[in-house]
Amino acid sequence: MGSFQDKLIETMIKDFKDIQDFEKGKILRKECSLLLKRIQSTRKLISSNTKLIYQLDKLEAEVLALKS
Repeated sequence: MGSFQDKLIETMIKDFKDIQDFEKGKILRKECSLLLKRIQSTRKLISSNTKLIYQLDKLEAEVLALKS
C-alpha cells in the first residue's frame, strides 16, 4: 500500500509543477482549488504516515501561495 500512497503524492507534485506554468487568473485558481481538494482527500487516506503527511503539508502551502 505504501507505493500507492507514494504514487498519489508524486502525481500531485507533478500536477502542481504543470499548473505553475498557467497564467494568473481564473483557470489557475480553479486548478489550485481542485488540487487542494485532492490533497485533503489524500490526507485522510494516509493519516497514519507522518512522512507523507509532511509532504502533503508542504505541497498544500505551495499551492496556497500560488493560488493567492
